[in-house]
Amino acid sequence: MSKKQDRYLLYLINIIYIFLVSALGVVLPLYLIEKGFGPDEIGIIMAVSALSFMIFYILLGALAEKIGLRKIAFLYSFVNMAAILIYISAGTLSAFVSGSFLEGIRTGGFWSTIRAETMAVARKSSSVLAFFSSLRTFCDGAGKIAGGILLLYLSFHDTFLALLILSAVLVLIMLSRELIDIKDYRLDKQSIKRIFRKRPHSFWKTGILLAFLITVYNILIGFLLPVYFRNELAMSFGDIGLSLAAINILAAIASLVFIRLKTRKTLLLLIMSIIIPTLVFGPFISNLLIFIVLVAICLGVTNIFTEYLLFDHILRTRYVSLETALLFLPLRAIDFILLFAGGIIITVFGFYALFWILAAVSALFLILFNKWK
Repeated sequence: MSKKQDRYLLYLINIIYIFLVSALGVVLPLYLIEKGFGPDEIGIIMAVSALSFMIFYILLGALAEKIGLRKIAFLYSFVNMAAILIYISAGTLSAFVSGSFLEGIRTGGFWSTIRAETMAVARKSSSVLAFFSSLRTFCDGAGKIAGGILLLYLSFHDTFLALLILSAVLVLIMLSRELIDIKDYRLDKQSIKRIFRKRPHSFWKTGILLAFLITVYNILIGFLLPVYFRNELAMSFGDIGLSLAAINILAAIASLVFIRLKTRKTLLLLIMSIIIPTLVFGPFISNLLIFIVLVAICLGVTNIFTEYLLFDHILRTRYVSLETALLFLPLRAIDFILLFAGGIIITVFGFYALFWILAAVSALFLILFNKWK
């Protein structure tokens, strides 16, 4: 397969994977609400995914350097099917936790390889990574729209079946790729040493910055807003999907516009700071459209900063998958903490408390970025 063909296939894999996962990201929390789970239980279920993601992101990132990126890609596409099958038949908290654990493995597999694959088939430029980030954000929005529309016309069971079929398509695409046969899948001493070798302070500072930068939107869009829209605003499943999709699509547009205009870093930081008052006063804004647009613009800038912060480190290393996984270790730890505690915070103190905590995290990113960069 030529490099050009491989690049187009990588586009397709990105599109299908993000579309599928985003649709599932809308359907699952709403399904949990429909099943009668409270915010605290939903938070625990989603926290398990963040925990397994954190563990397997590093392990699969280390294995990817040894057995090949495409073996890992096949693994995560297959695991995704298994997670959906569990959700179709699940009825208890433990069953949903099992499915969530598999989702963490799937997500860890995808993110441990996708940037390395992108850099392998494209010219090594941070703008390429930013473009892929924008593409994924568009697909994220499309997937959320699809999730909402499916729930308008299908039952939860049939919606999961539709996502299972799409997941099977992804597995078939992975099988069509050239997979080199690897006999030894064990982590050898060299791989383990690479995980635990000492890294400079600048590496971990970047990891902390990425954590405070991204976790706000992970928690906001993946957990807080779906539950808030349903429980507090009594929005329909379809409207929730469309609202979340609008955030991602507008964010992708914003990213592309800012990249095209070659916007200065200082201006991007100023725009990004808008998220703080948006989260503080968001629950009190009567016009939901204004809230959605403001969050989307800030997310668009966040996508740019994410790839640029990453590019500074992964370009200089031979082990892209592993180093990327370790850079995101602080993020996964904070995601786990906020998801686990977030549901309890909502139950005890109300939704506003979690909005304000996320605003504080955003402020902390800006303070640390100005200090360290």
